[in-house]
Amino acid sequence: MVLASILRALKATHEAGYAHLDLKPENVILGPDGLLKMIDFGLARPITSTATATIFTSAATAASASTASILIRPAGTLMEVIAAGTIGYAAPEVVARVPYKDNTAAWLEVPISGPAADVYSLGAVAFQLAIQPETLKALGGRSTPPPASSKECLALLGHLSPELGSLIAAMVTTDPASRPAVAAALAHPALRDCESKEGRRWRW
Repeated sequence: MVLASILRALKATHEAGYAHLDLKPENVILGPDGLLKMIDFGLARPITSTATATIFTSAATAASASTASILIRPAGTLMEVIAAGTIGYAAPEVVARVPYKDNTAAWLEVPISGPAADVYSLGAVAFQLAIQPETLKALGGRSTPPPASSKECLALLGHLSPELGSLIAAMVTTDPASRPAVAAALAHPALRDCESKEGRRWRW
């Protein structure tokens, strides 16, 4: 139910044209209406609503010369630099751009999907909630991201239903293109009951 609730919040955020980019347990609260709420949009960034082609000038590869090229940005691509997010929850592709955070042109050279980054962060939250506390401690605590190996991730989630374990493991895969989109995650068999009419009326 937690996963489905926050996925719905992410869906609304992305449809409004933004990615949250700092999803973690501290940024999920229980509202007075009994629904989970996503808060703290301080790191939120706008995303493209449609695929765009941009004439892009880059000086990232050569200090003395710039080159111009056409860069295709798929729908959902971040339009502004983000420094990192929270270690342990930030998507690896976002963390990889940290060295370029003070060079906007270089940072934007690699299109990053804001929705895919949010899916990873929510998957990291779900992973930490799902595994045993002693296992989390052995892995290095909350600042340690989920294992990069899907096989290892699934093994740590072996006490869950196969459907839920596979969904969480897919959400935290290091390849953003391989992560399920928010709509696909909501339609996953693991969340079927949560998305029923009765499930959507459920309150804490």
